[in-house]
Amino acid sequence: MEPAADYHRYDLSSALFTDHAEIQQLIRLPTGEVLAKVDDGLPKMPDGTTIVNTFY
Repeated sequence: MEPAADYHRYDLSSALFTDHAEIQQLIRLPTGEVLAKVDDGLPKMPDGTTIVNTFY
């Protein structure tokens, strides 16, 4: 599957149990926005961020 140009594939650092299915994980940030790292090391996602998990 090919995502739209403004969606970007990503992988988690830990495996997600998918019951043997394949998964495509995508993120889309609003135009002009970036992810920011906060003190706990987790990303702060700007308002309007879209995350998509597709199991197939």
